[in-house]
Amino acid sequence: MIYESTDDIALLASIANLYESELLRYLKFIKAPASFKNGQAAVTGFRRMLSAPLVADLKAPNLDELLVTNSRLEYALATSPDLSKFTISTNASAKKLAHGMLSEFPEYTMLFFHSHNHQDLIEQMKQLIWAESLQATDNDISDYCRFVRVLSESHLPQFIADRFPHQEPSAITIYQLLHDFIESEKSNHRDNVYYQANMLTNARSALRYLKVLNGRKVLRRNRKGEARVVESRRSLGVRGFSNLGSQAFVKYLTVPDEDELFEKGFVRGFEDFELEQDELDEIETQGVEPAELEKRCQLAWFLDISSPLYAQQFRAKVRRQGQIARIERHNQYLPSNIHLMNEVEGHALLERLENYHVESKEQAAIILTLYIMLFTSSSFERAKSFILFFDEDGVSRMDDGVGYDLLSNMWVMPRLRLPFMTTEVNLPGALSPRESIELPVHTSRIKELVDRFFKPKQKITKPLSRMRYKASQITEFLKTVDERLTPAKVSNYLILNLATTTSISVAGYLFNRAMPGSLARYYYSSHTEYEYQKIYNALVLNTLPKCDFNWSAYNKPVNPFSNPDYGFGARYVPSTESIREVFALMSTDLYENWRKTQTYSFILFHNWYTAYCIFAQSLLTGIRAVVDPFIGTQQVIGATGLAVFRDKDTKDQFHTRILPLHPLALKIAEEYERHRQIILEKMLLLNPLFCRSDILASNTTFFIEPETKQPIEARPREIKWHLRAFSSLPINSNRKFLRSYLERQGLTPETIDATLGHASLGEPIGDSMSTFSFIDLKTELFDALDNLIDEVGLTLLKGLSA
Repeated sequence: MIYESTDDIALLASIANLYESELLRYLKFIKAPASFKNGQAAVTGFRRMLSAPLVADLKAPNLDELLVTNSRLEYALATSPDLSKFTISTNASAKKLAHGMLSEFPEYTMLFFHSHNHQDLIEQMKQLIWAESLQATDNDISDYCRFVRVLSESHLPQFIADRFPHQEPSAITIYQLLHDFIESEKSNHRDNVYYQANMLTNARSALRYLKVLNGRKVLRRNRKGEARVVESRRSLGVRGFSNLGSQAFVKYLTVPDEDELFEKGFVRGFEDFELEQDELDEIETQGVEPAELEKRCQLAWFLDISSPLYAQQFRAKVRRQGQIARIERHNQYLPSNIHLMNEVEGHALLERLENYHVESKEQAAIILTLYIMLFTSSSFERAKSFILFFDEDGVSRMDDGVGYDLLSNMWVMPRLRLPFMTTEVNLPGALSPRESIELPVHTSRIKELVDRFFKPKQKITKPLSRMRYKASQITEFLKTVDERLTPAKVSNYLILNLATTTSISVAGYLFNRAMPGSLARYYYSSHTEYEYQKIYNALVLNTLPKCDFNWSAYNKPVNPFSNPDYGFGARYVPSTESIREVFALMSTDLYENWRKTQTYSFILFHNWYTAYCIFAQSLLTGIRAVVDPFIGTQQVIGATGLAVFRDKDTKDQFHTRILPLHPLALKIAEEYERHRQIILEKMLLLNPLFCRSDILASNTTFFIEPETKQPIEARPREIKWHLRAFSSLPINSNRKFLRSYLERQGLTPETIDATLGHASLGEPIGDSMSTFSFIDLKTELFDALDNLIDEVGLTLLKGLSA
């Protein structure tokens, strides 16, 4: 920051008997804002910080001069009434003084905070903030400041208080203390789980700054493309979730409608992610995203009162007033009339919009806003910021909200960018990601209003963003149509209808808006622009009544030639052709090439056959790519054909799933187990100790190391290594293909979610709120899987003969 003399600064320097240059050097050192806001708190904090024994790393050459300047400022601020702009009240809290400045001035606001019980300890940790390092980033410093601030405001952990190096502390000794504290907390189990998790998160972040000070290597992930956009904060009302920094986000758990006279308010959830580098490497190998992982502690709040989900579950059992039941009811009765317009209301609204006589630009803005809210399922905020453009460059510069292409008379929907995804790369065999799609505009009035009142003078504009009309005017207009109509009902009309008839993920991508519930669905759904155009066209024609609508004015058909190699939605979703090619290559290698190998060729055959069985069966089961992602015959319940398995890599049993197993998937399991027994007999002759391995203790899949003749656990990394000759995609891509395929086949959302294990609270089969049965699931699912088997050319390949 460049510090320049102002009248206020000149006055302060004069009263404190300082040269202006001395004062500006002081302000620069403490990293103060140009206004020197709440300067008295900073001056007092600076004196308090330097009154503690200095850490070895603080070597400012002009520290004595700064202390003299600070002393004169402290006296002047305490005695001169002319400096009230810089003074503070005696009872003002540090948090209140720092409000609005924490993110931009972390070092300066750090001076406001102190501890009554451990003053020297906190002050010495603060001194390290001024032991500057050229390698430290703004985020490093900010995270360290936040940790020290948390320590000063809360009960200091006894571990830190007892082990803090009081004799000549330094950056390296404090680093070692913090490192030991983190390791100790990992093994401790406190009653206040949230406090412990919060303290650990802040301590890990602070450790990064101390690493830099000590010259230790800091691993930084280069973020580009999607990650750059993900880091910016998104509005809950626009996207359905909002990022909080780089490791947390807030999302809706129920559809919001603040205009309701009853059940007012909505439930929101908070999730945070902090993963070590080895954990990130593992999930990248699996092909999953961090936001899919289950959290040990989830938080939800209603009317801004936060409490853990387990506490709400207890409250629900005792008084039946918990929000768990509210979330379950919402997920089960998503299309209820509480959230939706009915056909009569839709007819009345559309008729009013089509025939309303517009006389002013403000009236045109209100009508256009309602059209956008209705046809693009946009909130008022997103509709008001919609983008108008009339060239292709405008589309490429659009990364949020909703757009309208004046030349083609088409809505433009950018790709929904989900939170906390791994770095995106282009992999052969997967649909290339499309950044936006065009959707047909089903009324000529949109173009008429734009041409008459909002004709753009630039290639890309936001014509409604600077207009002064408010959301209350939208509400008043809707009340003239029907007393029951609210802005939320208008914006939720199409997206909720689509979510309950097709899929929540399809609805979310189509309207660039994440629906409440599990975000995992969105990481597994991708379709072409043509498919989305067909879905949208059918949705509008079936859901909105025609009334006086001039349908003949819309004569632009959906584009059947939209590039089929480009998918809109999730990443790394294989095409049908690429899956077919993989099976063809596997069949060739298994039955032709393996015989040409050298001694012990049956080992190589076994490894290839294991990779084939895992790959083929996962395409029919959608099992997650965890350790041994394979369903054996022992996991099938007799004649029912129901498979019971756990496909999340955790030690608890709460992730157990039950799924009707397709006959071909069961045959693959039977054939692999027959093959497995032959391999064990052959290996016993080569290595008598082979069968004693813990890996073979249960009937699981395994690979064999050709050199050592030892079994290897079928982890995602090993599976990917053996599949590399056939496909560059992670094994979890099969789950992505399966969900997308089932959506294209028109299966009900309940069947798709039950197959993939994507159900939210209240939705799983057998849940207290569920009316869906395994018979329903089996009847609907198996027909679709039969079609899939034919399309990809999946057949049962035989294992090794005796």
